[in-house]
Amino acid sequence: MRTINQAGEELLSAARIGNADSVKQALTAGANVNHQDAKGMTATIWAVIAGSEDCLTALINAGADLNAIDEHGDSALVKAVSLQVPKLAKLLIDAGCDVDAKTSDGISVLMLSVVNQYADILALLISGGAKLDVYNSQGRTAAMQASTQDDTRCLSQLIQGGADIDLQCSQGMTAAMHAVSFRRKKSLSMLVDANADLSMIDSQGFDVTKLAASFGDGPYAAWVQSLVDLQAVNSASGGRTRESAPAKRL
Repeated sequence: MRTINQAGEELLSAARIGNADSVKQALTAGANVNHQDAKGMTATIWAVIAGSEDCLTALINAGADLNAIDEHGDSALVKAVSLQVPKLAKLLIDAGCDVDAKTSDGISVLMLSVVNQYADILALLISGGAKLDVYNSQGRTAAMQASTQDDTRCLSQLIQGGADIDLQCSQGMTAAMHAVSFRRKKSLSMLVDANADLSMIDSQGFDVTKLAASFGDGPYAAWVQSLVDLQAVNSASGGRTRESAPAKRL
């Protein structure tokens, strides 16, 4: 007769190869749905790595702990985001996993999706209520990161999701300043359309126009100045305004 531990090992083995029928058999035989091996791996984590929706669904229905972590500190959602598997990420999010889970390096799954430009997964995390304005180890928010990468898909989702685009990093730079610093025209244009505050000053006393001028590129500086001028005109005429809030800094 199999012991509970043996049934648990069989459950892990079945999930590792994505065999949903064997997963269900092991659970029926009394396997602990949250059984972990010596490395902290659970059937849920293995199901994600195997890319098996059927296995993951069976484990969720059996009441698996979706936030269990392996020896590296990674949860099933971290694995799903890292492996870029939106369908499995959605299953986990819909089942109530921690949408603010972090990697072993302390990076939130939302930031991880932005860094890797996984716009589809980012959308799932936002709809699942993930925090949008957390800072990474470099002192950047997700909006700042998307701006430096000129990733307008992710940036658009963050803006629409309600991210604070006027937050400042430890150097006092906003997402718009990061866009200017990296000469990301598409991102800067999107931030201007979202009425980002272009008058804000960083720790060196630069606003976006002074920052652009510091590169010694006349046409680029003139283009940035034209955006600032246009925003001022729109604001004066009552177009594209929003309630302003005090800037938050790291």
